[in-house]
Amino acid sequence: RDLVDVGLTGYLVPSKDPHAIADALGLLAEAPELRLTQGANARASMLHLYSTEAITAQFLALYEETEQSGAQPSRDLRPPYPL
Repeated sequence: RDLVDVGLTGYLVPSKDPHAIADALGLLAEAPELRLTQGANARASMLHLYSTEAITAQFLALYEETEQSGAQPSRDLRPPYPL
């Protein structure tokens, strides 16, 4: 999944295309309300996708899936020193 939703949270441009980068920056430079809207949308998206609750739910789902599959670690995961 892309972090940028083109037009909603920002723009994606080829990294080695200075004209495309200049065009995107020029668009944002000329539209302060667009910058604010895209910035707010990007922040809201990141808070939703990467909140503590969202990450915890993802880890819990992964744990439950692993537990149900009966998968075993491929190596000893204990630390090499006594705790």
